[in-house]
Amino acid sequence: MAQKMRTTNKYQSTSLAWQCSEAWAGRMVKVLVKIRNLFHPQKQY
Repeated sequence: MAQKMRTTNKYQSTSLAWQCSEAWAGRMVKVLVKIRNLFHPQKQY
């Protein structure tokens, strides 16, 4: 039982880290698009 609890806890922390990194990646993409638009305003991405 303790083994199962440990595995579940590990999985939850991993998925939480994944969500955080996913949100961070999304912000990075938005920033990159803004920078790209600054340098290439005529192109719409």
